[in-house]
Amino acid sequence: MQVSLHNRVKTYNLTAGKSLPEWISERKKNKRLAGGEHRIELIHDLEFPHFARTIFRTANGTHLFVSGDYPPRLKCFDVNQLSMKYSFNADMPILGGVSLSPDFRKFALRGEGRQITVHHSAAIIDRVRVPHTMRSLAYHPYTAELLSGGTSHEIFRLSLETGAFVESYKTQSATGINHVEVFKNHGLILCAGADGVVEAWDSRAGSCAARLTVTGPGAFSGIDENCELRHIATDDESGLLFSCGTESGHVLLYDLRLQKPLIVKDHMNALPIVKTYFFQGRSTSTGEASHILSADTRSLKVWNKKDGSNFTSIEAPADITDFCVLRSQHNMAEPYECSDSGVVCICCDVPRVQVHFIPQLGVAPQWASFLEVLTEELEEKEMTTVYDDYTFVPKSEMDALGMTAEDLAGGKVRPAMHGAFIENRLYRELKAVIDPGEFNRYVQENAKRKVQQRWENRISKFKRVSNGDNDGVDHAVHSDNDEDDVMNGVGAKGQALAAARADPRFQKAFVGNSASSFALDTSNPEYAKLLQIINERRAQASRRRQRYESELFTIVPDAEGDGGNDNDEEEEGKKRNGNSDDVNDSGGDDNDDDDARRHLRGVQSSGKQQRRRQRPRTQHDGKEADGNLHDNNGQKGNKRQVTLYEVKKGSRVSFISHDKAIHASRKRQRMEKLPLEERLRRMSAKP
Repeated sequence: MQVSLHNRVKTYNLTAGKSLPEWISERKKNKRLAGGEHRIELIHDLEFPHFARTIFRTANGTHLFVSGDYPPRLKCFDVNQLSMKYSFNADMPILGGVSLSPDFRKFALRGEGRQITVHHSAAIIDRVRVPHTMRSLAYHPYTAELLSGGTSHEIFRLSLETGAFVESYKTQSATGINHVEVFKNHGLILCAGADGVVEAWDSRAGSCAARLTVTGPGAFSGIDENCELRHIATDDESGLLFSCGTESGHVLLYDLRLQKPLIVKDHMNALPIVKTYFFQGRSTSTGEASHILSADTRSLKVWNKKDGSNFTSIEAPADITDFCVLRSQHNMAEPYECSDSGVVCICCDVPRVQVHFIPQLGVAPQWASFLEVLTEELEEKEMTTVYDDYTFVPKSEMDALGMTAEDLAGGKVRPAMHGAFIENRLYRELKAVIDPGEFNRYVQENAKRKVQQRWENRISKFKRVSNGDNDGVDHAVHSDNDEDDVMNGVGAKGQALAAARADPRFQKAFVGNSASSFALDTSNPEYAKLLQIINERRAQASRRRQRYESELFTIVPDAEGDGGNDNDEEEEGKKRNGNSDDVNDSGGDDNDDDDARRHLRGVQSSGKQQRRRQRPRTQHDGKEADGNLHDNNGQKGNKRQVTLYEVKKGSRVSFISHDKAIHASRKRQRMEKLPLEERLRRMSAKP
């Protein structure tokens, strides 16, 4: 990525690779450029075999159309995906195009010669042959017409609604029309003639509204020589301004209500103007919508439309044929227009489309927000290198590194002015030989710097105390003082805190003070009200739980009474002691009761079954269980009572059902208990 600075405005060339000196051979230069380092491919495959000719975007800013040679080819790019959507080869060189719909689906192309092709996506809908050789193609959104300007004095109108030509506009420019533009606000048509005259046509009346002489004898612009008007652009925000680009390299800014130009801008290159464009939106540096972009075949200039002062300029590697400013965001619904971004795409006589980013002109697009981060990182690194892989070394440093005239003569170092250029790899090796401990010192200094930054961001510890705990506050203050004494040698921070605490003006700010607004006041009626609300909600939840239990279960008394409980406890104690023979001799009824108790042991009142973690029993646990069993048998009040629950008849809730099924079953049971009228009302209220 190359960074150029003009008029204190940085421009980042996202397409360029390394900046290499001229004395390197072509073989080495191609080898170093093959890696693609320092180059950002913003949109993938934005290049052509020979050169890119024209570029235009859709109204909503989501897609970009680029045409190039050879062979003649059109590519459609989806900016959100940063890649190409589709492409197709054409049977003629594509010189221009316009978008007929807000998205990429409908567009028209102007081919070399007299042919216009109307496309739907990548398919051709119709081919139309125009009676003259075309120089410009525009779309009128209010009448749905394609306007073709060319070598004749007529502007041919192709109606897309009827699919036929309608009556053309007959201008007074005998040498032809170079460019046609339409105001998006009110639909006024402007024609840039080859004789230096601008004509305005009203599409409603079908007649010429006004004529303005821009160049030639008697022109108010001050340009007395006869020269053609190459391009004309309109300001869609105000609807009153338009600009004209001449063959002599001048750009004139006009108001529709005045004959005299507001500003005459000279590119100082004596080259014809290729295109002019009004920047939509506000600049990030000035905050004003006051910039115009104009390009000749050599460079693109950005200047202020209020006073004509230069903002910045971009030098192109070859002749410029077209450029386009990308949108900062995309609007999928009306209004489709939005502000422009700082990314400018330039079509030159080179295979790759040149992409430049000017942060001070506009923000990065939303689909390429990473450009902001990259430019911020580059701004933090203040580098003054002329070439990417070479370092300039002055004469004094050359003597310190031990470079001699033999090295200069041998071609290892390239002399330049009061020093020499040396490769970065060789420069690092020489520095390591002369000063071997430089790297170790760098590591130590870096570690010290990080430790210092960590101590600067340190947060002092302060213990939060409860209400009325003044001693705790004193302890926190003293502990903070001790830490500061250890770190700084002086307890200035603790002394300041103690002085603030002693000041009666700041007593309410301490948590330990009972009058503090941060303390919890239990005597406040709001506090009692909140507690009452919490207790009421807990009571409601408890009653709801009891009601569910009563609906789901009924208590079954133990048929054997206390004696049965004692026998059960004895049987269970025998099981724990490993007396399996006695258990096998017991009756079938006892086994059934044990199975029921074992099944209900992990069942909650809500019907959910808990999984108990079984841990291996040890001999010590068995002894403790026997001791507890004998103690319980001796005390009647401590006997274990077993309560059995029986599921009510007709209940469809099972123990293995999940919470959702249980909730649905309970809801269904409550609905069955309601009267018929209430059930019908609830059923009708459901969507």
